[in-house]
Amino acid sequence: MKKQDKRQMENLREELRAYHDAGVFLWLDGRPSTPKKIAKACFMCETSSYMRDYIQNEKNEITDIAFDIIKQQK
Repeated sequence: MKKQDKRQMENLREELRAYHDAGVFLWLDGRPSTPKKIAKACFMCETSSYMRDYIQNEKNEITDIAFDIIKQQK
């Protein structure tokens, strides 16, 4: 992994850690997850990518962030 990719992965991990510490639930492919697992999955996946979905409550506060894999068509 390139140095720049490692830096970007760490930045994503820190961003997600801040959300997690604020009480936001994190999901990876429909399952509860951690900032570390999500960051690793996003940067290790070469044939697909992940889409981030912000889930809000009725007060427009972010309650969950879901990362779902998007498979590229051949």
